Amino acid sequence: ENGKVNFHATTLVYFCGNWYYVYKGVLDWNYTGVCSFYGEGYYVKDGVVDFSFTGMCLSGWYPAYIVKGIVNRSYTGLYDYNGTWYLIENGYLVYESILFEQNGIVYFVDNGTVNFDFTGFVEVEGYWLYVEEGIWDFTFEGKVDLEEGTFAYIEEGVVVDIR
Repeated sequence: ENGKVNFHATTLVYFCGNWYYVYKGVLDWNYTGVCSFYGEGYYVKDGVVDFSFTGMCLSGWYPAYIVKGIVNRSYTGLYDYNGTWYLIENGYLVYESILFEQNGIVYFVDNGTVNFDFTGFVEVEGYWLYVEEGIWDFTFEGKVDLEEGTFAYIEEGVVVDIR
């Protein structure tokens, strides 16, 4: 920058047909992850932008869903990557614990991933919903044993009474 190395710059630099990741003014061959550059997120592998990569990038600063080396900012939904389902919003991983509906199924997302091992209750706007194996079962009717002698009575997947 102006003939001098800018040791504060973290960016991408184009040189001889490739884009390289520069961290604090130095080319970083060890970096793999997403780098933001002029409003877009690019997938960097070993210091070089990889436009052939499509998939989930979980390393680096911004875990994201990548299509042909660029964060797919038009995608919001669940994405199955190597058997783990991630919640993506505008291309980036969402680190929240929420219920998320996709294709008519309501999933329990726990810190960014669907927790298919979870069976229990999730509070949403003051209501306790019954979730079984990571999915809200809005058809469930019956009772669930909370502890010895105490039951949660459930109608349409929602707790209506505890006694």
